[in-house]
Amino acid sequence: MCWILRRQSYQMMQELKSFDATQPHNFRYLLYGADGSGKTICLHQVLHYCVKAGWLVVFVPGGLYYIYILCGPLISSHSLIPLVFSWTHSDRELRPSTRVPGTFDQPDTATAWLKAFRTLNSHFTSQVQLSRDWQWGKKDHSLAGEEMNKVIDMGLLKPALATDVVVALLEELVLSSGRFNIMLAVDEFNGSFSPTTLRNQQKEWVGPEQLNLIRCLLQHIPQFPGAVLLSLSRSRMLRCSAPGWTPDHLLNGGTVPNERKLESRAILDSCRAVEIPPYTRQEMERCLDYYSQRRWITTDVSQAVLNELWHLTSGCPKTLQRMCASL
Repeated sequence: MCWILRRQSYQMMQELKSFDATQPHNFRYLLYGADGSGKTICLHQVLHYCVKAGWLVVFVPGGLYYIYILCGPLISSHSLIPLVFSWTHSDRELRPSTRVPGTFDQPDTATAWLKAFRTLNSHFTSQVQLSRDWQWGKKDHSLAGEEMNKVIDMGLLKPALATDVVVALLEELVLSSGRFNIMLAVDEFNGSFSPTTLRNQQKEWVGPEQLNLIRCLLQHIPQFPGAVLLSLSRSRMLRCSAPGWTPDHLLNGGTVPNERKLESRAILDSCRAVEIPPYTRQEMERCLDYYSQRRWITTDVSQAVLNELWHLTSGCPKTLQRMCASL
């Protein structure tokens, strides 16, 4: 069986092997690179290692990917997870928040994320207990010491409370740090600062800072006690465009409102930026071997075809995938 492990993924996995949740650490990485260079694949490779190693994974993926990409045989259901840009580019329902005036809850999106989180971390949800009482509404409340899986069940049964449950879940996980290893991973993270396609009841544009899912995510990233892995992307950005793909372009450039640049810059400064380059020639050949073994390409790849693909793609994984669609 042929497979590819990117060098950047391997280096991060090696660092995670010595990770100790009870000790100070600096595992905070920001992946960036040209469009289609394989940032998401690198992030998934690291997350696959974490899942196999028994970590609790808080994952907001950069696409509606099936969880089995990460977990394989660990789960039986093929649940979908909402991505960052679906939190800000969506036609799903917005509900004015009763907890924070001027902000909005996203019941459907929060419910989908809770389902995915429970599936991915089913062996942890009974171990996390509430550190304090939580009041969800006039009638609904949870007491300190209650298991988190019961709170998640309530959020799934009552979608109107799902956003508040996500907020509580992230807060309780932060307070549970040290008991087990936690990885917070967000693909296409710059979507948290880009203009949205959402409108309120007055048909006015809603900023990402008005979405409680985004607010609670950004609130915990700067001081998150576990490992943090973020990646950037400009391919799914709507209502704005970036001239480049570097962290400065996507987190500190014209796509970020001036009033939020201090916040985005603080997160950028707290992470170690890692560029994900295109494939080397050897990696491209291994990728083609993998495609052949999986029967995704059915024609023989001669040396002449290899040379032509290398010339046409310059090692870009996404371009290579498209080029191979007709082989």
